Amino acid sequence: MSRLAMVRSLIAVCAVSGAAAGLVQASPFDSLGYESPTYTLGDLHAQQGWAVSYPGTDAPVVQTAVVASGSQAIALPRNGADTTTSITAWRDFTATTGDVRVATDLRSGTMAAGGFDAVYIYATSLTTDRATILYLYGNGNVRVFDGGTETTVGTWSPNTWYQVTFDFDTVAQKFDLSIDGTAVATNFSFLDAGATAIAGLGFQEYSQLTGGTFYADNTVVTIVPEPAGVAAAAAGAFVAWLARRTRAAGRSGRHTKNGEAVGRMKTQGEIEAAADAIAHCMQSCMGRGPKTVPSTRTSAPTWCSCGSTTC
Repeated sequence: MSRLAMVRSLIAVCAVSGAAAGLVQASPFDSLGYESPTYTLGDLHAQQGWAVSYPGTDAPVVQTAVVASGSQAIALPRNGADTTTSITAWRDFTATTGDVRVATDLRSGTMAAGGFDAVYIYATSLTTDRATILYLYGNGNVRVFDGGTETTVGTWSPNTWYQVTFDFDTVAQKFDLSIDGTAVATNFSFLDAGATAIAGLGFQEYSQLTGGTFYADNTVVTIVPEPAGVAAAAAGAFVAWLARRTRAAGRSGRHTKNGEAVGRMKTQGEIEAAADAIAHCMQSCMGRGPKTVPSTRTSAPTWCSCGSTTC
């Protein structure tokens, strides 16, 4: 399992119990679903920091006709006679380094065989220091850059929503990509060497077909916590959960299988020791921290074996 995949798995676990430990993920940009009152219907330009370019009257807009969820989404519509000038909307945000997730829902209409719609993720601009570009091509292929090489990673169908998620590691300049929760690219390299941060994203419509429209909804950029921080938060949540279970078992006198396991941990120190073991296991399996738990605590659980599917 890759480091990015492990981080994603830990986030999923901590989403259930992390609130008790105060685990919070910062967001450099959150579209809030492009919903009202944050966004108003009509021209997207200058709303919440968005910039646009387009031919004629084909301006990117906030609209209600086609949405992934909620009641509003953005659209890049090609209604005019000019079918060869790009319609583009982009949004800069505070440059972010480390592990960064960019997720959005996408939908495109029918386009000419030579047309495409695209998502840009960049450090400087749409044309400079780009982490990658994802394309939905008119021939039905989904392609993304692995370094300087455009690579086919799947297919798409017109008028269908897809959830696209990039997980970037700006230090290693690598990323993973999933579509509708299925991994389609792993450990791909950044397009440009100058992309040492994630600082903006853009959507581009180039269907070469009047009536073609590119939609986006629920766009969010998230700073992924460092693995050590995730492990500590998960361990903290575990301590809180286990303490509650211990108290509950003591009050009720019930002895379920889990209750028996909880009941054997008589002291807060023992609970903390178990949490410490779990935290060290998590860090160790991600290449962080010592391979064994300090002797002042407790031995590592038998399932804590780096490289094992269990851990």
